[in-house]
This record gives sequence, structure tokens and C-alpha cells, in this order.
Amino acid sequence: MNPDVVHTVRPIEDGFHIVQAGHPLDDIVYTDAAEAGRRCAYLNHVEAHYYTVLTGVSSLVLALLAAGVHRLDAEALLARALENIGAADERDLRAFAAPEAAGVA
Repeated sequence: MNPDVVHTVRPIEDGFHIVQAGHPLDDIVYTDAAEAGRRCAYLNHVEAHYYTVLTGVSSLVLALLAAGVHRLDAEALLARALENIGAADERDLRAFAAPEAAGVA
């Protein structure tokens, strides 16, 4: 994992901050080091998946380009899909992931 994206816990005067690349991630002050450590571990777990996501999204853009879709239009399609995913519940996500939803089946 890129060291610039690793989250760590830093003690401060009134508790603990989670920092990334040496800067506080947000304004949350944890009073319990263990709680801050758990949150930090979770954030690092999430960050570890970044390159998998980047690879998948890049593959989608390249497939759209190969299909003759212009770059800005490909990005707009992905943005629209992310908006739909953001508004979806898990049932909707499962439906989106089904091949017949994409007209593939």
C-alpha cells in the first residue's frame, strides 16, 4: 500500500487523531486509543482495496473506449452508475450485478 495513504494514530493534547500522510483525517478526537486504533485499522483495510477498484474502473473505461465511446462520455456513464449505486440498497445492488440487468443474458 502506498505509504502516503496509510492511516496512523497520533496522540494529541486531549486524545488521539487519526492522521493520513501526516495530516489529521478529520476533526474527530478519540479519547480511547484502542477505539482510534480500531478505526485506523478499518480505514487501512478499506484503503487496501483502492488499487483493485482502480483497476476495475480503468478496465471499464478502456472497454468503453474500445467500443467507440468517447472518453468524457465514458466518464459520465461511470459517474451516473456511481450515483445509482449510491442511491441503491443491497437488493438493488444485487439486481444491478445480475447479467440480465445489463442486457447480457
